[in-house]
Amino acid sequence: MENALFAYTDESGNSGLHLFDQGQPNFWTGTLLSKIDLEEKKSDILEMANLAEANELHGNELGYGRIEIIASHLSKFIFDNDLTFLFTMVEKEHVARMKIVDTLLDSHINHAVTPLHYGVRALRLSLAYSLGTCVSPRNIKKFWDVYASADKNEFLEIIRNLRWNVENKIRDKRIKELLRDAIDWALTYPDPFLNAKRSNLDSPNIVAFALIMNSLHSIARQKGLRVGRFIHDEQNQFAKYLKEMYVVFKNTSFSMDSLAWITDMESVDTYDGPMEITSSNNNPGLQIVDVVLWIVKRHFENRPARYSPNTESLLKTIIERSDINLFSHSQLKRDVVTNYVEIMSKPFPKEQEEIGLKKMNELENIRKSRMGMLPSSTREV
Repeated sequence: MENALFAYTDESGNSGLHLFDQGQPNFWTGTLLSKIDLEEKKSDILEMANLAEANELHGNELGYGRIEIIASHLSKFIFDNDLTFLFTMVEKEHVARMKIVDTLLDSHINHAVTPLHYGVRALRLSLAYSLGTCVSPRNIKKFWDVYASADKNEFLEIIRNLRWNVENKIRDKRIKELLRDAIDWALTYPDPFLNAKRSNLDSPNIVAFALIMNSLHSIARQKGLRVGRFIHDEQNQFAKYLKEMYVVFKNTSFSMDSLAWITDMESVDTYDGPMEITSSNNNPGLQIVDVVLWIVKRHFENRPARYSPNTESLLKTIIERSDINLFSHSQLKRDVVTNYVEIMSKPFPKEQEEIGLKKMNELENIRKSRMGMLPSSTREV
């Protein structure tokens, strides 16, 4: 298939909606990208499996001992076939933390938050990071339960605690004012914030999948390729939701520009055909990414003191040919700093500054006026 990119994705770290397993704090995915259909390379994979005295290549079954046996062969296979990798790491606790942020800062519900603050990426991320730093681990867990039960009393207790933290921990006066107003609005009118209920679409699996889809749009565009086949390893709980999200994301690319609006998206034509969900049995691409993901996850989460020579060389080969997307509290902080530096480096003539200050005052007056309006759910008909 000319100008085609073949993508093979595997997951690691049981998740679903269970976010607080201390033994598995992160949810990982690995995606192998190839310009050839690796179905053509079954014999090479079988040869490596035979060397490792295994029926198939699976990192968890092979372990470091048998991976060392095939590591040089796998490195050569990756290099000869020009394979590259895309990894995602989703910090599970951060998923719950950001759900609190999204709930409170949704300008459609919260009259104390303007569409500007919620809509512009740089402003939204800045508020999200500041608010996220004020949510205690205990309240993150409590909110995740409230998000399922819609318990108003628990919700009010959580955001009262959050208000105290904002008042006493946030140093920036403007950010403190915006967050305090947002929380006070929610304390006064809590009901609209409890309408949404937790579902499987809130899982780290879906967060990671969205990152993969958007990254593949970017990679395919940069390389002048199309995703000819997108193959996902078989799994039961989320297959239905992944297929639904594939339909949503396959023709839409979202802007990551610092000044992009939340609704800024581009219609694209990147993917050919439906997503395939299949077992790794006899699928060489899925078997390779299984081994590679097993190594990379352990390298970043609990790095061994030292590697055997061939495994160390394999790891170097993988990392040199990889990109990684992170969804975590620390990555959010880095994004906020990056956005700030980018915006502050832009030229800003004096006359534009005067116009901007005038517009800022107008928007603030609108925000204050909007805060005096009752939410639609409480108005008399």
